[in-house]
Amino acid sequence: MSCLLPDFPAQTVQRQNEGSELQLSMQAGDPSCFRYAGFYAWLIKEAYPDSADAVGIISGDSPVTRVSLEQRVEFFTAQHAKPTYTDLYPASGVSNWTPYAQAIKNKKVKGLVFMGDFSSLAKLEQELTAMNYKLDWIDANSNAYGPAFRELAGPQVLATQNNLADVSGIYPMEKASSNPATQQVLDLFKKYAPAAKVTLPAVKALSAWLLFAKSAASCGDKLTRKCLHDTAREETNWTGGGLQAPVNVSVQDSPVKCMNIEKTTPDGWEPADFDPNRGAYRCDIMSYRLTGDYGKPMTLKDVGMSFRNLK
Repeated sequence: MSCLLPDFPAQTVQRQNEGSELQLSMQAGDPSCFRYAGFYAWLIKEAYPDSADAVGIISGDSPVTRVSLEQRVEFFTAQHAKPTYTDLYPASGVSNWTPYAQAIKNKKVKGLVFMGDFSSLAKLEQELTAMNYKLDWIDANSNAYGPAFRELAGPQVLATQNNLADVSGIYPMEKASSNPATQQVLDLFKKYAPAAKVTLPAVKALSAWLLFAKSAASCGDKLTRKCLHDTAREETNWTGGGLQAPVNVSVQDSPVKCMNIEKTTPDGWEPADFDPNRGAYRCDIMSYRLTGDYGKPMTLKDVGMSFRNLK
């Protein structure tokens, strides 16, 4: 911030960083609105209403995810759902997931939010499946979206547990043949990095880079920090050339407007049956403004500056 450099992140998690004043994000939503309101509302009100009274939340024990856990407890409580089980696991890893699986079973959890690495989730689900305990749904989170989680979890887990993920309005990679922009990304990886796996963060990073590149090119020979920032801020319908649902970059404090939900099967990830109403996405979804004190995004004033210093 003190260097006055416009920031084009693909993904942010820290409260002080998310939505900071010089940030130009292709990521939908803002820090004061709960980004996953539409997804969780769909889970507990439409798809699996019986799970609303038995929601579990388990998270890695780190400053960032502890805040995320608190935000989810706030949201579910505000929706008259009941978080009946919350727990933290050591961020360094767990050698035995049996106690966690047993606690989930004992609490009769029906819907589980998991915030952590997908390798840990795979081990937890293996324990749950070995106990013959099947949940209505598991929020595997978007980090699990890809082949690696499926390979770790194994076919028995995938055939038993119902893993879902909100992929933040990024067009489904497994449907690339129906979307030229996504297919172009896959083709680029095949040509220049054939050994690499195309991940959700990689697609988001490309959208962020395109936002930077388009804005910089528009400034031409007059490229400055101010021109770069101001030009990018004019984008009101950013799609990364078709990689994602539209995002209004000009407004930093606005809720997520569109979502898309993926589910995993033994054959791979595929779009869930979430009633999309705009192509691959469901738009005009529920929003929720957080009321808890989870910190605030950094501003220029915090470093003794203002937009007058941006040249």
